[in-house]
Amino acid sequence: MHTLTPQISQPPPPVPSPWEGRGRKGRELALAVLLPFFAACGGEQPPTRGAAVPPDLLEGVRRLPLELTGATPRTQPTVVARFDAANGMSEWRVPGDVVGTIERPRGDSTGSSPGESPDVFILPRARHNSVGILGPFDPRSFNEVLVSLEVDHAKDVGLILRRGSHLFLETDRQRVRADTPVTIVFELSGLRGEVEPFDEIGVLVSGPPGYVGLASVTLLQRPLAARLPDPSGGGELVRIGAESQRAVGLVTGAPLRTRFTADPGRRLQLAFGVPAALAPTDGELSIRVRLSGDGGSGRTIDYPLEVEPGLGVPWRTVAPHLGDLSGGEVIVDVELSSTGTAEAVCAFAIPTTWVELERPPTVILVTSDSHRADHIGAAHSGIGIKTPFLDGLAERGVIFLDCQSSSNDTTASHAALMTGLPPRDTRVVQNGSLLADEAVTLAERFRDAGWATFGAVSVPHLGHALSGLGQGFERFSAPTRGPVDAAWTLARIDAWLEDARGAPAFIWIQLYDAHGPYAPPAPYDHLYYGKERDPR
Repeated sequence: MHTLTPQISQPPPPVPSPWEGRGRKGRELALAVLLPFFAACGGEQPPTRGAAVPPDLLEGVRRLPLELTGATPRTQPTVVARFDAANGMSEWRVPGDVVGTIERPRGDSTGSSPGESPDVFILPRARHNSVGILGPFDPRSFNEVLVSLEVDHAKDVGLILRRGSHLFLETDRQRVRADTPVTIVFELSGLRGEVEPFDEIGVLVSGPPGYVGLASVTLLQRPLAARLPDPSGGGELVRIGAESQRAVGLVTGAPLRTRFTADPGRRLQLAFGVPAALAPTDGELSIRVRLSGDGGSGRTIDYPLEVEPGLGVPWRTVAPHLGDLSGGEVIVDVELSSTGTAEAVCAFAIPTTWVELERPPTVILVTSDSHRADHIGAAHSGIGIKTPFLDGLAERGVIFLDCQSSSNDTTASHAALMTGLPPRDTRVVQNGSLLADEAVTLAERFRDAGWATFGAVSVPHLGHALSGLGQGFERFSAPTRGPVDAAWTLARIDAWLEDARGAPAFIWIQLYDAHGPYAPPAPYDHLYYGKERDPR
C-alpha cells in the first residue's frame, strides 16, 4: 500500500487566549470564524467586560494528565493459530478452481525486500470468492483475525463464521486498495459470550474480477485493555454510538490519578463510557471517584455504568462538586470496578477543568455541503432567492463574494478549510482519504489556546475514522449510516453546550441538507412556484 507523506507548511496562526481582557459575564457569539483572527492581528486588546480575570487564570480550559497508580494492564496479543498458504491447503476449504499455491521468489520484481514476499493462494478471477478454514474453533480463545492478501483492483473483504450450515457471525466489509501485500484486522466483538465451538472461518472477497492472492489468516487473543488508548498518552477519539470523545482506557485493577489546583470558581469535568464491542457479558460496572485535598480531607462518589444492548454504556459527563476542597490542590483517583468474572474496561475522557466565565466567547463554523454560493440572497446573483437568516449574518458581519473551494470533494475541501492548505499539500484528494496526523488544524489551535472544541458532522465519511478531521476536537459526532438532517446534528451540539457551561467553545457544524435531493418543508416548498406547478 502506497503512503503519501503530506507536505505540511504554514499552519493556521495561533488563536488568542479567550481570557485575555475578558470578564465573567455571559456567553458571546462570534458570527464569523474570522473575527477572532482580526482581533489577534490588531494592536488593540478586546474590550473588557465585567471584572478583570486574574492573570493566573488565563490558561483557559486545562486538560489534566493521567497516571497509572496500579498494575500496568497487559496489552500484548497472543497468537492462537496461524494458517499460511505456504503450509498447503489441507486446513482450507477452497473453490474447486483455485489456481493453486505459488511461491514467490524472494526480492522479485514487485520491489519487495528478500524474505518479505509470502506464498499465496491465487483465487479465481471472479466477482465473488470464498475461502474457508476448517475448525473446530473455541470462540473464547480469540477475538481478532488478521487476513493478509494482495489484490490488483479494489476489493471488499469480510469474514463469516459458521456453525454447521448456520452462519452465526458476519463482519462488516473492509475496502482494500493495494497492489502489495496488506493485512486487514477484524475485531470479533460478536464472539464475546459465545461458548459453543464453531466449525469454519470464511474469508469473503468481492469486487471487479482480477487477481487475488491470499497469504495467511492469523487468530489472535488481544486483551481488552489494548482496544483503548494507553493512559500514558494524551488520549485518542473513542467512539461510542455516534459520539466520540478524546479518552484513554480505564481497566479493572489499574486505577488512574490526576491532580489540579482548585481555584475559587473552578469546575472539574469527567466523562466515561463503554463501546458496545467492549461491554461486559456478565456482572455490573461502576466507577469510583475519590477527591482528596490537603490534610487528607475528601469524599468518594460512585457512578454505576448501565449497559444498553447494542450500544454499550453511552458517554456520561459529570462535574463533581469540589465543596470545601476549593482553594487548594485536589487529587482525583478514578477506579473501575466489576462484579463480572472477566477483566473489564471503559473509556475515560481526558479530565478538563476551567474557571467558569459569565460571558464566555463562542465561535461557530458552519459548513453547508453543496450549498451554491449564488443561492444566497446576500450574494445578489440575480436569482432572487430568499435566505433571510444568512442575509442577516452577512449584514451584521463580513461576507466574502470571491471565494473558491479547494476541491469539489467533501473531505478534500473540508481538509483544506481546516488546515489552510490545498489538497496538493494535505494529500487529501477524495472521500476516504485521511488527513495526516502531522497536519495542524484549526481545532487544534483553538484547543491549545484553552477553548473547548466540539465538532458535529452530518455524513459518515466526514467521521474521524474515515477523514481524520476529528483532530483537535474533544468531542466529535458523526452518523454511522447515511446522511442525517440538520436537526440530528444540531441536537448533538445542544446536548454538549450545557457541559461546556462557562467555558469558551469552538464549534464546527457540518450540514448536508442542501446536498440534493433537497425537499424544503412547507410552506417553503411553494415559495417560488405556485401549487399548480411541480418545481421538479
